[in-house]
Amino acid sequence: CIQVDLISAGALSSDRTPVLATILLGICLAIVVGFVAVYWKSQDKFLRSLVRFAIVAIVLVAIAILLAALEIISSSVFVPALVALLATLGTVFWVLALVDAATNEPSQGNDKIVWVLIIIFTNIIGASLYLAVRRPQRLAETEV
Repeated sequence: CIQVDLISAGALSSDRTPVLATILLGICLAIVVGFVAVYWKSQDKFLRSLVRFAIVAIVLVAIAILLAALEIISSSVFVPALVALLATLGTVFWVLALVDAATNEPSQGNDKIVWVLIIIFTNIIGASLYLAVRRPQRLAETEV
């Protein structure tokens, strides 16, 4: 098993850590502000819950970055913890998309089974495609 040590690789050296952490925290803040704007403009309950989930995920990543920058947690703990956090968040996102496709897709035709299979076999990519392509199309079809 290969272990990545960011400090010895120079990525989190003591002189670069505050600058890198500040940049990453600024990016996290900008993403959260964008998600909050989407949250307030949207009336769709599913999209609002997905945005709430994304805001919590970004805040957790920002906390992890801050703890690593303040050297409260070491890089040998930070990297696996961040990977585990992102994997868990990705799985929750995948399950949300799968449940939405399985419960809200119309039963006529093969759309429901096709989208469920796409989401199952392509994981995050399929879930992202479903939420970006099919879900808005389905919502537009139901409004007409």
